[in-house]
Amino acid sequence: MLDDERFRPPLAPPEAVVAGAVGRVGEALLNALVASERYGKLHVLTRQTLVSAHRAVADWCVAGRLDHETLTLAPPPPVQDAFLLVGGSRLHSARDRAAHMLNQHEVAPLAQVLASAGARRLFLVCPVGPLTQMSAFQHFYAAEAMPQLIRLPFHQVAVLLPTDSAPAVTAHGWRRLLQIYLSQFQLLLPRSGQSFTPERFAEAVLAVAAEEKPGLSVHDARALWHKLGVSRPPGSWW
Repeated sequence: MLDDERFRPPLAPPEAVVAGAVGRVGEALLNALVASERYGKLHVLTRQTLVSAHRAVADWCVAGRLDHETLTLAPPPPVQDAFLLVGGSRLHSARDRAAHMLNQHEVAPLAQVLASAGARRLFLVCPVGPLTQMSAFQHFYAAEAMPQLIRLPFHQVAVLLPTDSAPAVTAHGWRRLLQIYLSQFQLLLPRSGQSFTPERFAEAVLAVAAEEKPGLSVHDARALWHKLGVSRPPGSWW
């Protein structure tokens, strides 16, 4: 029988998990993912059943804490991508009351069960200001959360931050070595925060997710603005 492409069944669109979808950023990210029609199904991590008017949105209900024991009893659906929004602030709405709000302690166990379920790509979305970022990522490094994520069998891990980090390395000689050394601390010592609206930040997240980039990558405010086609936003220091 001839292998005719006309008779091949169409490929099913990919599916994704969205965790920590609370606050204005969580709402904007979920709306942007739905509007993009990139995913056939979006599974929102909730504490209770979520009623959605959109056929592409379903709930992944986990009642209780997001630890290894609880997540083992309520395993995630098979998905290709996972968006974990860490550090969001909850709104007084029915959707936010139903959704889980993620903290740094819950990232590693959640990522582990998603990787075990076959997720290929992990997007760690951190809509926090510079001061919060400093304390949050000090915990990440102290608890070895980031090295844990890197060791998981994800094809791609991307960290997205609406803050400025160190400038690109441009010096030579010993000054270049010093810049490279100091650039390692860009997650711990952000310089400032840029004025992303929730909708623009969500748009930047989708722009990063549109590209296959194996390994670990960190996208600060400068990189995210470039993804949106803006080379120098108002008030930027670079």
